[in-house]
Amino acid sequence: SDSPAQVLFFDRKSPIGTPTPDPRPYITITPTANDIAAVQYQWRQGQEPACCPTGIATVRFKIEDGKLKALDPIPNG
Repeated sequence: SDSPAQVLFFDRKSPIGTPTPDPRPYITITPTANDIAAVQYQWRQGQEPACCPTGIATVRFKIEDGKLKALDPIPNG
């Protein structure tokens, strides 16, 4: 669905922030290691229907020194 959602990362029980300033639609989160999580972003390209976005990128995030660090570029989509 096109409904935007936001990811909020925590370091133990303390919130440390969001990976993007604005909510995005089509977000999936996957833990990949003890200290790394992957956020899959999808977006519609052109006139695609809401059911089937083909734009896709996965960004790995890590908490370093109490701050969120993107290990891959965050898509603009």
